[in-house]
Amino acid sequence: MFLQAKTSKFILIVGLFVGFLGSLKFLYIDNKDFLNGDLSRGQIVGRDFLHSWTAVKLASEGKYDDIYNPELLISHSPDDVKKTGVAFNFAYPPQTLALLLPLSNFNYITSLIIWGCFSILCYISSSIIFEKKVSNIALLLIAPTTFLNISMGQNGLFTAALLISGLILLESKPRLSGILFGILTIKPHLGILIPVALIAGGYKKSFLWAMISTICFFVISLIVFGSGVWEAWFNNAPWVYAKNFIENGTGFALFMQPSPFMTIRLLFNNTELAWLTQIISAILSSGCVIYTFKKSHSLELKASVLITATYLVSPYIHSYDMAALNFVMIWQARKGLENGFIYGEQTLLVVAWVMPLIMMSIGYLGFPIFPLITLLMLSVLVYKVNITKNDKL
Repeated sequence: MFLQAKTSKFILIVGLFVGFLGSLKFLYIDNKDFLNGDLSRGQIVGRDFLHSWTAVKLASEGKYDDIYNPELLISHSPDDVKKTGVAFNFAYPPQTLALLLPLSNFNYITSLIIWGCFSILCYISSSIIFEKKVSNIALLLIAPTTFLNISMGQNGLFTAALLISGLILLESKPRLSGILFGILTIKPHLGILIPVALIAGGYKKSFLWAMISTICFFVISLIVFGSGVWEAWFNNAPWVYAKNFIENGTGFALFMQPSPFMTIRLLFNNTELAWLTQIISAILSSGCVIYTFKKSHSLELKASVLITATYLVSPYIHSYDMAALNFVMIWQARKGLENGFIYGEQTLLVVAWVMPLIMMSIGYLGFPIFPLITLLMLSVLVYKVNITKNDKL
């Protein structure tokens, strides 16, 4: 079907092997200080999860201003963490606190374990919804982004599950699909393209239920916490913190940002050019999503294009947010083995698979080029849309 008739599993197997070994190495290096009872980069085991757990504990006590003011939030962290001056921030909208509130009943380590298990379960379940294949589950478990999220105490697996499940259920269960998209508002920048896609594809029922669930989620947070938590969120404007970070931030965390904005900023130290590049990227990505959802009959291709474009539309994105991209790579690798790959596609899939793991090192060496990989993936997907738009791939 595609340009390259001859296919081989060898390069894909090598990529999986390299990714898995690299992930194990990362897991050890990132946590070895904890094994000795020490801090690591000013953080305790679970790293960023401490921010969320501290925030939800404060929410249960009604201390909303302390949640969204980084200087006040860190004052509630352990003494040894406080002394390091490490960045300590909780920027998620208040509905996130409603979702995490049950964890306020447990100590930190117990909450960390519960959250990790829950995230993995949701991530695996999203695969089972689409296709009950043990191989898919195994691939997701050994993916580099899975290790990144567990080690860093992040929510990338959970948000990926929401995005993937919402897309998979678009046609079979549009109401549930919309509800899942509404819950995804806990991380709004991952859902920027969802309304664009739903409108372009004519998924009116899913769009309606996404709006309803978003409003319900908002109302639930008001019922649980009152309006004070939203006032605190708006008053401290976490989006200003994010903007300041991507424009003026320093340190290794910048190399975890695979956005076009960050690439241009790191290469040319020019924020105006970075914003222009990001705007162009967002427009092109939106156009690709609109075209795909209007022309393609393949739900897999629609989902793949939307997921890939998501990482090109927001200037604020992290490596651990790219867990949903694993589904795209698994889907396209399987289709490629069945029907043939486009020239270079296998290599591209392998690079994209290990990209979240190696982007910090490569970026530090002066090559923060990973949006190019995402852009190439999007180009390949749109090409497939174009040549299969009259077929169900």
